[in-house]
Amino acid sequence: LVANRRTKGLDVNETVEVAAVQVPVIVTDGQGRFVRGLKKESFTLLEDGKPQRIETLTDESLPLELIATVDISASMEPAMPRVQTAVKGLLARLRAGDTTTLLGFNETVFVLAERESDAALRAAAVDALVPWGGTAFFDATVRSLELVGQKAGRRGIIIFSDGDDRHSVGRRDESLWRIEEGQVVIYTVGFGGGASAQFRETLKAFAEASGGRAYFPQ
Repeated sequence: LVANRRTKGLDVNETVEVAAVQVPVIVTDGQGRFVRGLKKESFTLLEDGKPQRIETLTDESLPLELIATVDISASMEPAMPRVQTAVKGLLARLRAGDTTTLLGFNETVFVLAERESDAALRAAAVDALVPWGGTAFFDATVRSLELVGQKAGRRGIIIFSDGDDRHSVGRRDESLWRIEEGQVVIYTVGFGGGASAQFRETLKAFAEASGGRAYFPQ
């Protein structure tokens, strides 16, 4: 080695042409009940204070693509029967034409059913969940986003977890960045002994970054 040379840092300016951006929105009244039947004229969309044109409004009558992601790490074992009941109850309320991709995760992410519309097969996949291993919550969230279809429509992710993370390859801030650019609403449901104040903040942060909410059932 003869010498080292350090060059100046480079600023990279990237330009991307975007024809349209999908903006998920949920409207509720003062009691938290969904407001249905709204038209695009009911909304005003601002970007940096400037009004933007709303081309189309997709309502709840279109089929839903749902990603249901379930924490099956060892810390979830005491709560697993309640989690399975909750997941099956949710999936049983889906309508004909709605599809579900079911993920289980510990330190690895498993695809247990992909875009499945058969209610019996979905329920059987949930019954097969067995808790073991560590937890990679951040990685599972990113994998859930990757599995969402690209076509326009109603899409959502719901994650059942205690919010603990000890085995993710990716970092928390990287996962939040992916959520913000993902244009998919995420809901988190805090089950398990690990859903302490510290991990509740993670579940809330991940949901709210997408415009969703975190729930902590008793």
